[in-house]
Amino acid sequence: MPWEDRVQPDRALAEANASFRGVPFHVQTSELTGGRRLQVQHFIDEPQVDVQDSGRESDVWQIDAFVIGLDYDLERDALLSALSEGGPGKLVHPFYGERLVTISSPHVVHESTDAGGMAQVRFSCVDAAQRLQRDMVGPAPRERLAAAATAMLDVARAEASARMTDGVTLGVLGAIASLSAAADEAGAAIADAHATVGAALGTAVGASSEVRRLARFAPSLLSEPSRFATEVQTAIRLILGAYGTGEPTHDPLSGRPIRSTPAEPWRQAGRARAVLEAGFRLADLGHDAPAIDTSTTYGQREAARRTALHHLVRGSAIAALGQATLDLPFDSRNAAIDALTRLINALDAYVLEATDAELEVIADLRLSVTRHLLSVAATLPELTQYTVPVDAPALVIAYELYGDPRRGDELVARNRIQHPLFVRAGTVLEALRE
Repeated sequence: MPWEDRVQPDRALAEANASFRGVPFHVQTSELTGGRRLQVQHFIDEPQVDVQDSGRESDVWQIDAFVIGLDYDLERDALLSALSEGGPGKLVHPFYGERLVTISSPHVVHESTDAGGMAQVRFSCVDAAQRLQRDMVGPAPRERLAAAATAMLDVARAEASARMTDGVTLGVLGAIASLSAAADEAGAAIADAHATVGAALGTAVGASSEVRRLARFAPSLLSEPSRFATEVQTAIRLILGAYGTGEPTHDPLSGRPIRSTPAEPWRQAGRARAVLEAGFRLADLGHDAPAIDTSTTYGQREAARRTALHHLVRGSAIAALGQATLDLPFDSRNAAIDALTRLINALDAYVLEATDAELEVIADLRLSVTRHLLSVAATLPELTQYTVPVDAPALVIAYELYGDPRRGDELVARNRIQHPLFVRAGTVLEALRE
């Protein structure tokens, strides 16, 4: 396999050969500093020295990036915005492939009239996984993440109950009527997530009664906002926490008993992805809802109540997803980083409508899930792309890649190969780099 394919699994950046947080740019030169953290002590009039080894030094990349072209100013601003964001981000490096990194120093921008239409940006970054392992202190990440997710669920339920109560406790029937459509939408979205996860796991998910109750009686439950919020959260937690908890059932085609936790890691990861997708759909509920006229006081209160309901579902889904990552299997570093990136993006969107009481628990969940998934990603192999050189069956390709033809099923499932006995030359496959 060419070295370009090994280090850049995603080479869809057109002319650019690198990117950070999805923003493409060009790189011609880059430096990597690493090694050991050593302290050398010299003695007067003595040729010998004393060397103290404090462990491995973090890898630091010095990158000279540039953007060029008619729209270079827009590309420059997008890159500077990405570099100024907090937290780790995905770097696609032309020589080292995908890395999760943290910016470690201020960036420097160079522009001149002699080189119009181009901006050079120099920045430094460190491997986030290495930094995590070196700096981790305090409670174990799993324990802290579980506590942070529970705290966010509690606060989201309390805040949503208070915000949806506005008008309802005063006997304003229109308040309940205005929320009925949104409640129906939430019930349908939760039912869809329930069906998706159940189909993926091949087992009955233990939220059936809660989902049926929400689907049928969601509007009537609005007269008791606290009970409604509890019902919503219970259903979401059971659905997104279902991986590995379901009772064995039978495959409808073969009749063989199956479980939600198959032995093969690649089958586990495929079912885990279905859980994540269902959760992220819930975390996006209401973003495309039609606007409400807020020119009147009634319209403002109606919009606030609907926002509170959507906020409840989104926050509950994000917290439940964060907790689910403790048990969901990831088969590659890319999968763990992708889940982390999507969770961070969901939290960043959620915080825009958060109350003051939620800010602390959101920040704690953000930190906890970042530390957990980074520690998971650091132990996993990376995905790469392999171009099939000649027509061959999947098992032959698996033997070429892994020395094990039995992993042909893994390639078939990961790449959705329609004809496992004939994979055409030139086909680009995703494969684990081991």
